[in-house]
Amino acid sequence: MIEITCKTMSVTPSMKEHVLQAFEKLNRFDTDLFNPHVIVDKDGLDIVVEARIGIPGSELFAKAQHEEFNTATNRLVDKLKQQLIRYRGKQTASRTQAA
Repeated sequence: MIEITCKTMSVTPSMKEHVLQAFEKLNRFDTDLFNPHVIVDKDGLDIVVEARIGIPGSELFAKAQHEEFNTATNRLVDKLKQQLIRYRGKQTASRTQAA
């Protein structure tokens, strides 16, 4: 379950749906994601979306902003995907060194 918090506006059903659909892309990595928390805020004309997700032995954090909520969320998920790719690469490297 993803916790979504908005600081300056209310969470709409469409916002929840988009976040859930976007975060499903992260499930492809076969990594346990603990307590995902998304925070949405408004900074001038931009929407700022940030996320904090626990993973085994570490934590991921990303922040993105754009005029549109959906675009900001997609950029956020892209940043989280890159972090998960690096995390999985480190896990694979440590396994091959141990063998």
